Amino acid sequence: MLPRAQLRPLLRRSTSGAQGWPVLTAEALAALGVAAFLLAAGAALRLDPLTRIAQVSILARLQLSTLVVVGVLMVLLLAARRWPLASGVLTRTAWAGTSGVVSGVVAGGLAAGLHGATLPLNGLRGDSGQLVGWAQAALDGGSTVPPSYAPGPVWAITALSRLLDLAPAESLGDLQVLVTAVVGPLAYLAWRTVVSSPAAAAISLTATAPFLDPYKPFTSVSLVVAVPLFVRVVRMVRDGPGGSWWRQALCALALGALLGLVFLVYSGWFLWYAPGLAVTAAHAWWSGPRGHRPVLVLAGVAVGFLGVTWSYLSGALAAGPVADDYQYQDTRSDPAVFATWFGDSPVEPPQTVQTFGVLAGVDVATVLVLVGAGLAVACCWTSWVVRTLMWCLAGAWVLRLWYAGQMVETGLVQLYPRTSTVLLHASIVMSTLVALHLLRAVLRWARTRGHSDSSALARYVAVGVVVTALLSGFLGSATADRYLPRDDLSVARMAWRAHTD
Repeated sequence: MLPRAQLRPLLRRSTSGAQGWPVLTAEALAALGVAAFLLAAGAALRLDPLTRIAQVSILARLQLSTLVVVGVLMVLLLAARRWPLASGVLTRTAWAGTSGVVSGVVAGGLAAGLHGATLPLNGLRGDSGQLVGWAQAALDGGSTVPPSYAPGPVWAITALSRLLDLAPAESLGDLQVLVTAVVGPLAYLAWRTVVSSPAAAAISLTATAPFLDPYKPFTSVSLVVAVPLFVRVVRMVRDGPGGSWWRQALCALALGALLGLVFLVYSGWFLWYAPGLAVTAAHAWWSGPRGHRPVLVLAGVAVGFLGVTWSYLSGALAAGPVADDYQYQDTRSDPAVFATWFGDSPVEPPQTVQTFGVLAGVDVATVLVLVGAGLAVACCWTSWVVRTLMWCLAGAWVLRLWYAGQMVETGLVQLYPRTSTVLLHASIVMSTLVALHLLRAVLRWARTRGHSDSSALARYVAVGVVVTALLSGFLGSATADRYLPRDDLSVARMAWRAHTD
């Protein structure tokens, strides 16, 4: 296990207190600014997205825009060397800028791919059609949103429709683009409250790119933001926010309210995280100092959370549990394999999983993330980030097997295949933390070889920022390409329907 002193550089918050808010604001502006620039670069393209040649041009021009971003980030790093007093802020701002690349490229590609379309992804079919119908009913003075469905997306569609005088279908299409663009920056800012800026940039990349879903971008936001907020709650239970009792209460209320907003955006992930979060909170309470502070924190978080979500929660509880009996490909696959996701839409012929190797029938991706998660527990057990992720992973795994094991008797699925996303997300974040610790070990070895001067450190940071930004651009381009309109059996068909339905 790594000593606590070696964990702190990556797992500390360096933006705490009053001095931290200006720094965090600068980071937020950089992350959101990069995403907005790349989105605007894609939206400005006026090419026919239904032809493959135009699609290739769209992807190429987005990569050129990514190079512009890389150039700006390098200017920030050069300024950091020129003005040492501002080097910390400028370096963190550069790291923050990398978080806007992957989702910005995807959103820019989606904006270019939907150019000329009047409908959202998938037209008025599936979830898009349901959301548009509920939003139209709300605009007409009624409400048909099921009590079990988080109302946040419908509220956003109706608000945008009223604000810009748009049809709900147009508003949903715009929101699919806009919300996709901010997933990366929101992930970075959420993780930035519990880890350092390089770690937040790395986690926001690895925890965002595999789970970006422009068709349902609200679920992506909830997934990537919820976990670091859970970690923040656990740390407050363990250590408290400090200061007077009223400051602790206000911090807990604000955090609970923020979690409530995320819950209203999409509540599904909270079900799978709940058992592990309860165990982690109890662990933090038991290992921390006794007294009124843990009670005050938990009470404040609960009051803030319920204050925001009570209307939705009370309706959902009154309606009773939802009986989900929808059988599809994932309900007929091996529940022990979680690193693949077939999707919940029937496709003929059946979809296949593409991997780069198997070990005794298990894809190598599953093996790697499990090894990474195990190394994280072994090396970083003192970190509450790792403890929270580990217990959340364990709780989701038990629920997955429980519901799958009961299917033959109850005939109910209860959405258990969606635990694949939770399990893979937690495993990838833990693997990222291990990779960062290995990188730190390499840098410590380099110092022992005499490479410890300031110029070498600046070079390491510059290489890290450039590689992260370029990799983000590559991953974003690959994801954007998947959603450019094509008339086939892939997710690209949803963009095709936006043009042709």
